[in-house]
Amino acid sequence: MTGVVAIAFAALWGFAEATVFFVVPDVWLTIVTVRFGPRLAFVAAIAAALSAAAGGLVMLRLSAAFPEAVAQLLDMTPAISPAMIAETTAAMHAPDWPFALLQGSVTGRPYKLYAAGAGPAGIDPLVLAAVTVPARFARFSIAILVAAALRALLPARLAPGRLVLVTLAAWAAFYALFWGLMPR
Repeated sequence: MTGVVAIAFAALWGFAEATVFFVVPDVWLTIVTVRFGPRLAFVAAIAAALSAAAGGLVMLRLSAAFPEAVAQLLDMTPAISPAMIAETTAAMHAPDWPFALLQGSVTGRPYKLYAAGAGPAGIDPLVLAAVTVPARFARFSIAILVAAALRALLPARLAPGRLVLVTLAAWAAFYALFWGLMPR
């Protein structure tokens, strides 16, 4: 795999997760980190953050035009409840909505909920994009730094392919726990 492919896939994943996909780009970014190193992963994280902003703008526009349909679509997404949709929509109506969006990045609230809440809140698309990119990049950076620490601690014991498998197993365990504990 080339760096260009890794970056393009991160961008695609960032857009998908900002709209309808339910697995965070952090999964791919940590795989890139343990396999190819943090430098490429950070470039891929920039691509993922930019494309997440683009996906967020799609959600903003759709939710402004079709709020009920977007809420129904989000409600069908794993680990998203009507209460989460209502709470994030309310948070996007508050003056401190950028803080709520950033806080959501580290508390398990999907970004797509905030982007969808921005439409009914009347948030300027350019402002949403300007807040999204650093918020998503900060989130992705945390995942990359954790994966880089794992890579630094275990390379003598594990071949790169096995380190990728360890990373995938960790994500599988995380999502089994996360989806199992999330109320519906």
